Amino acid sequence: GYWGWSNPRSFVVGNAPEKNEAEPNGEVDKANPLELGTLVNGRLDQGTDVEFFKFLGQKGTRVVADCQA
Repeated sequence: GYWGWSNPRSFVVGNAPEKNEAEPNGEVDKANPLELGTLVNGRLDQGTDVEFFKFLGQKGTRVVADCQA
């Protein structure tokens, strides 16, 4: 650009379905529904912010949550 190179940014390219977090989801009864294998994009707005998500699981199924910031 006019002022030179822009700052580098990290990003990931994947093939998992993606979903954006939808507010309000700060209480258990307002949890965002998810399907297993979905990547969620979201953010915490303040130090005490919490986010809730729910999914249908079966006994014996291993679920791994990988959180990156």
